[in-house]
Amino acid sequence: MRQASDKASPLVLVIDDDPDCRRDLGEAVEAMGYRSVTASDGVSGLDRLRRGGVAAVITDWQMPGMDGVAVARAVKDILERLPVLLVTGATHWRAGGEELRACGVDERLFKPVNIKRLRQCLAELIAN
Repeated sequence: MRQASDKASPLVLVIDDDPDCRRDLGEAVEAMGYRSVTASDGVSGLDRLRRGGVAAVITDWQMPGMDGVAVARAVKDILERLPVLLVTGATHWRAGGEELRACGVDERLFKPVNIKRLRQCLAELIAN
């Protein structure tokens, strides 16, 4: 698990089983001025979330064990209003906004993640 410093900026938890995606998302988040902490699976991500201080969660959808939808539901059980951004390489999954929100997902982005769109989503989700 990786964690950036500078306690003044919001902390974003990045959960992805792919080490390259996890690193790239964490670095992108930090380049936007946020702090990041990463986890390689849903269980360790939720353990980190329970320690507090997280302003938003970015999670991959397809992961072994606990997938991103299960992570999103668990996040909402812990902190109902904490924003969850789901990222996926599965372009065939076309669930709509209401269906996503029913699963605990506030926003979805497809991989490769458009950094401009990620910046916009994080800013909106953390501000609300």
